[in-house]
Amino acid sequence: MRKAFDTFADPPEYELYDLKNDPVEFHNLAGRPEHREVQQRLAQALIEYRKQTDDPFLDAVFLDKFRRRTSTK
Repeated sequence: MRKAFDTFADPPEYELYDLKNDPVEFHNLAGRPEHREVQQRLAQALIEYRKQTDDPFLDAVFLDKFRRRTSTK
C-alpha cells in the first residue's frame, strides 16, 4: 500500500502497463527496452494531442510561472 501512495505522490514521468496481465497497474513497464517502441509511439501521440488541444504547459514561460506559484504554497 505504501508503494502505491509513494507513486501517487511522486509519479514517474511515464507509466505504461499491460492491462490484460496487470489490470491493477502494479508493474510499470515504462523504460524497459522491450517496450521502447510502444513508449516512444505513445509519448509522441501525447505530444501531438497536447499541441492540438493548446495545452498551456507546453509553454515554458507558463510552466515556470506555475511552478513558482505552486512551490510557495
